[in-house]
Amino acid sequence: MLKDLNTVDGKRAMEIGEAWEERLWNIFSTKDKDARWISKGEGDWLAGHDFIFKGKRVEVKTNEGVDGRGNPYDTCCLELETRGGNTIGWRQGKADVVLLVNRSESKGYFFNADQLKKWSRHRPVFWKHDAKCTRIYWTQENAGFMTEVSL
Repeated sequence: MLKDLNTVDGKRAMEIGEAWEERLWNIFSTKDKDARWISKGEGDWLAGHDFIFKGKRVEVKTNEGVDGRGNPYDTCCLELETRGGNTIGWRQGKADVVLLVNRSESKGYFFNADQLKKWSRHRPVFWKHDAKCTRIYWTQENAGFMTEVSL
C-alpha cells in the first residue's frame, strides 16, 4: 500500500477515503457498542481501513459518484488492484462485507464480499490512475448487493 502513496493522486485518494472512513466509523460505532476499528490504534486511519460492525468485517470503498460537471454516475469504479499492484483486501477474503460509498449523494451500498469477489472474476477491467478497476452498478444484485443506507 505504501507504493500507492508515492503519487499525488494516491495521496489525495487516501486523504478523501480516510475522511469518509472516519465519518462512517463515527456513524456505525454509535449504532453498535461492540463495533471496533481494525488498526494499530484508535483514530489511526491509515493503519487499517476495515471495521467490525455487528460481528462482520466491513471494508469501505469510496467513490465520488459524479463526473467533473456534477452529473451523477449510475455505476461505480470498483478498484480490484491498487496503484502499487496489490490485490484489494475483499478480493483476498479479508472482509465479510464491502461498503461502496457514493460521496456526492452521501449513500452507502452494502455488498456480500464473497459474492462480489465471484462476480468480479468475470468482469471486464480497465486501468484508472494506474489502478485495476471494473464498473459496477450501485445496486448490482448479482454481485451480492444487500442494502442501501443514507449517510
